[in-house]
Amino acid sequence: MMNTAFSSNDDFAAAEAPPIPISPRRADIKIKQAKLAELLAEMECEGVLLLEPENIHWFVSGSLMDRSWGDSDRPAIIVNPQQRCVICHTVETQRIFDDALDGLGFLVREWPVWGSKSDGLAEFVTRHRLAVDRPLPGAHLITPWLDAERRRLSPFEQERLAELGLALAHDLEVTAGSLQPGDTEAEVAGQLAHRLLRHGLDPVRLEVIADDRLRRYRRPGFTNTVVETVCQLQATASRFGLFASASRTVCFGAPTDTVRQEFDRASQLQAIGRCSIISGQRPVNLIEAARIHLRGTVHEHDYRLDYPGRWTGRRDVEEWFRPNSPARLDPGQAVVWQATIGSMAVCETLLVEESRGRSFTGIEDWPIRRYVVQGERIDCPDLLVRNRPAMS
Repeated sequence: MMNTAFSSNDDFAAAEAPPIPISPRRADIKIKQAKLAELLAEMECEGVLLLEPENIHWFVSGSLMDRSWGDSDRPAIIVNPQQRCVICHTVETQRIFDDALDGLGFLVREWPVWGSKSDGLAEFVTRHRLAVDRPLPGAHLITPWLDAERRRLSPFEQERLAELGLALAHDLEVTAGSLQPGDTEAEVAGQLAHRLLRHGLDPVRLEVIADDRLRRYRRPGFTNTVVETVCQLQATASRFGLFASASRTVCFGAPTDTVRQEFDRASQLQAIGRCSIISGQRPVNLIEAARIHLRGTVHEHDYRLDYPGRWTGRRDVEEWFRPNSPARLDPGQAVVWQATIGSMAVCETLLVEESRGRSFTGIEDWPIRRYVVQGERIDCPDLLVRNRPAMS
């Protein structure tokens, strides 16, 4: 047999090819695939089948599907130690790769226009030993493992959530800065949704609260109520398959003593919470801090009226903060913390760190309320006080 290899002295010896750089997103996917490979080895399974949107978005390190798709239309992901494959409707294949998966190393397996996703998956599951994120006959459920893994945001995911949070804060501030007395809550919600969609954010939940309507309804949504003196905007938006929530409040003319006092108390509670959202804490510790802060005030029981926070990330609500929750805060997790006092609320999305929570939805161009808590300086959004327009 002829040896065609060149010697090291040959002028035509091929130089070693330089490594091909991969995108940060593809690198993040490779890390997750390696984790799944370790899990498969422990469970002696051939592959992982992901069906739930939050788990698919976690694995692809981004957004893959439209929220309007029904379960029968949603793509699925199959992963083994060597390959990753998207299973999708042939009508959606091109758009999925053009918008979300191109260059990320995914294979594709399609079901035809008149075919059935469930039939194809059932056949696949019966022929292979699989781990799954949804109960299926003959498959091994790994939902608890995925729930825990999904909450720990990778550095890449933290950067994307920070981008989402800044965009959300910007749109809240611009909308609050331009609304007028006489606008209805629904009109303001439409203005905010328009800005979010223009900037590529998906409005998941919008709450626009005129004057003191929050005193009666802790989850008020928006109605045709007319804004007169105070308007609070709260929004949850999604991009990259991640979720963030924040709020801003505007007041026309000098705030009343009640508005000022209730907002200041909510803002103080928000600052205390941010210093308490650190690694190792449990929800009961945060709730106790709120209780102590409000003790002896006319609002000492307000902390009981709604959940003060939740884990977030790949789902809007991963888990609510409950006093009996055994889960602890870990570095790299994202949480939403909301302080509601009387008719005023302050809400933001935070990253759990060792010393204090870091805001993903920080202030861009907005009045600041500054506190010092346990030696830490905390800047919270203040009321935006605007002049009431002159009567024409």
